[in-house]
Amino acid sequence: ERGWAVHGFEVFVPPYMGPHVTVAGTFRASLFPQQYATVMLREVLEHVHGWRALLQECHGVTAHNGLFQVQTPRPGRVIHPHVYGKDHLQILPPASLKSWLEKLGFDVIDLRYWEHGQAFLCQKVA
Repeated sequence: ERGWAVHGFEVFVPPYMGPHVTVAGTFRASLFPQQYATVMLREVLEHVHGWRALLQECHGVTAHNGLFQVQTPRPGRVIHPHVYGKDHLQILPPASLKSWLEKLGFDVIDLRYWEHGQAFLCQKVA
């Protein structure tokens, strides 16, 4: 009703598979039929090898002036099992993540921290 359309990505065929889900072993901007005004990457970055490449592909699938949100755990002073679980390959400090987002051509327009997490809202400017 509001003119939004969504498209998802998954690495396996999910039980809710529909026409707007792309399934592949690796996320690549070239897999999608267009660039999108809004792209969200939530609770994924910590699980993948090649996290820099994943951010670059997210940049590629985000339209110019579009919004990109990335949410991931963040390091803490206490070794918390939710943050430092065996399936987390890396936990990025906020300054490192912000630096990489800016190198790719995103402006960080909002960021939020909570006890074990972080979320950056960015706009693609380059």
